[in-house]
Amino acid sequence: VAAIKGKTTRGPAPAPRDEEIEIPPEIANRDNFTLCIDIMYVWGLAFLSGVDTTIKFKTATYLETKTKEQLYGGLDDILRYYIKADYRIKWINCDNEFQKIMDEVADEMEVTMNYANPGDHVPPIDRAQRTIKERIRSVVNGLPFKTMPKAMIRRLVSYCVRQLNMFPLKSGVSKFLSPHTIMSGRVVDYNTDLKFPFGTYVQAPKEADKYSSPEPRTVDAICLGPNTNKQGGLYLLALPTGKLIKRAITKRIKEL
Repeated sequence: VAAIKGKTTRGPAPAPRDEEIEIPPEIANRDNFTLCIDIMYVWGLAFLSGVDTTIKFKTATYLETKTKEQLYGGLDDILRYYIKADYRIKWINCDNEFQKIMDEVADEMEVTMNYANPGDHVPPIDRAQRTIKERIRSVVNGLPFKTMPKAMIRRLVSYCVRQLNMFPLKSGVSKFLSPHTIMSGRVVDYNTDLKFPFGTYVQAPKEADKYSSPEPRTVDAICLGPNTNKQGGLYLLALPTGKLIKRAITKRIKEL
């Protein structure tokens, strides 16, 4: 580790990957999706989770509070995924508890709300939440940490949802294309998407403002998963400061 801290040099920035694939017309031309949503809790933190009944693309947006403004913002974040991919959500299925909040914005969002009967639930989102929580437990039980800060838990949920979207589903619209690929047009790349699992201890390069000093050129960090830009990168938890940072995936980040 000492050698890495002392000998690391800045390399060229990775180039963005423009390797988008063409989605087959029988998938790309589909429209009028149904989205199922519900609130999911992970260690007391609330997330607005969603899954559509066509592509089976899963989402989870962190909610600081359960106010209607936060719920509107979370739902808007989810709908933006589909708008960006040129798909339209026409119906939203959710529990009856959402009725007072969502009736106010349904017309503005141009969606039709369908509320479950009191005491009933929406099966697709219940199954999706169960799958997400199973994946979270699987990852957590492979980590050496006894506790995690809230920022790390938030990234863990995002990481698990992203991983689940990266593989084709038997019940999905395609047996060969994953929900991630259908929504983004990008194929899964091992080096940028899978190389560094959540919880990996890494040496992340520091900013280059003091490279003339004997200060370490890397910082101890924990990998929190890949980010979403085209050139690839990692979300990291810097151990000396406890802050979230982003760094490019290059040879300067070493898995130990």
